[in-house]
Amino acid sequence: MQSCINILKLVKKYILFFFGLIKYSLVSTNRKTQYEVDYKKIKFFLLNGVNFAFVRFSDGELFMMKDYKIQITKTNAFLGKKKLGSANFTKEEVKTYDPEKHQYYREKLFESFFFDKENYFKGIACTCCNGKREYKYMLELAKKKRINLGRLTFSNLFTNGNYNKFIKDFIKILKNKKNILIVSKYADLTDVPFEITKKFTVGENCMVNDYGLIKKVLKYVETNQIKNHIFLMSSATLSNFLIHELYKKYPENTYIDIGSTLNPIFKMKGWIGSRRYLQEHWLKEKPILTLNKNCYW
Repeated sequence: MQSCINILKLVKKYILFFFGLIKYSLVSTNRKTQYEVDYKKIKFFLLNGVNFAFVRFSDGELFMMKDYKIQITKTNAFLGKKKLGSANFTKEEVKTYDPEKHQYYREKLFESFFFDKENYFKGIACTCCNGKREYKYMLELAKKKRINLGRLTFSNLFTNGNYNKFIKDFIKILKNKKNILIVSKYADLTDVPFEITKKFTVGENCMVNDYGLIKKVLKYVETNQIKNHIFLMSSATLSNFLIHELYKKYPENTYIDIGSTLNPIFKMKGWIGSRRYLQEHWLKEKPILTLNKNCYW
């Protein structure tokens, strides 16, 4: 019985791959080019010591902005009362956004999105991964507040078709930088291939439970006069708050929301059942659905 289920899942995967390939082939090359251009720009800044901030407004942030209830348990993900799917979510991925309790954090999320400063780049939804409606929602928000649209980029800038380059390029670059990491307390950093000057850790639902970390990190930067360091943020929506407050006050450093991109290196397991681009790169899963895809608007 289980073998039949596995075969059906594999068939479904290849059917989705086939139709996705057809759809992707119909999109013009020009629409896909910006994805690579923006990646090269970030890489250039890192190589040449130009400080910047990259903050991501991915699915979770998008749902918060729309004020949907979000809940990720150890086995399921819910949007409102709708079950989005089941997976083996690990402790670091458990989170909740309740509109009746967490409006303060939603307001802070909007503040981080509306903040506008030179080299403060905001990654937003793309039409290929999130749909035209979601992309237009975020674009219209930016236009309404007259945010510099040239500082909008892709929330998936380091994943999908850019991920193989990201892993190769960033690890090489970070070996020659002073790095500060904000990461889950469940991460194992034993084999991280670059130096970590300072580490801050967060727990479950860190957006709420570890919000006080913002003051702690700000004080650390001020007390130690931290300049020209790379801050790598892997702390869910708390990353948005941290990057906003840090770049606003201390733009002499670089702040990057790396999301789950380095989770395999941090020896965390949640990605195995829920992150397709990581499965394809680290587990060599077939077919290649995401690693050959350039996101587009």
